[in-house]
Amino acid sequence: MIERPSLSMILSEKGVQGALFLMGEVLFITRPLIYVLLIRKYGIRSWIPWFLSLAVDTIGAGFLTQVTKSRDYHLTASEQDELKRRKLLWALYLMRDPFFSKYTRQRLQSTEKLLEPVPIIGLLTAKIVELVAGAQTRYTYMSGS
Repeated sequence: MIERPSLSMILSEKGVQGALFLMGEVLFITRPLIYVLLIRKYGIRSWIPWFLSLAVDTIGAGFLTQVTKSRDYHLTASEQDELKRRKLLWALYLMRDPFFSKYTRQRLQSTEKLLEPVPIIGLLTAKIVELVAGAQTRYTYMSGS
């Protein structure tokens, strides 16, 4: 039977490193809730939810990075994979409004117009831009927030 560490066990055995690890996890878990509550308060086009969500992610990742640099705290392979997955999720900030509406969409459309005259590549680029724009409206607010 696998013994799962409790909150008190993490804090007592790991000390400051355990507390930082715990804070990083709490920030990662609560960040989507904070983001959605801020969107409801300020609206989807406001930069406040975007920046605060990024700040919470950055602080949480900073805590986890500080812990993993310590020689006293060793992560399992699955925990290391999870940290890599979380770092890849940062790319979704490029897909969230208002950043997407202001910057990413314009870059995609300018690339599409640039490659439009090229026979096959222009058609593929147009389809990719269409798929990315469609995914942005759905994915970033359901599973990627």
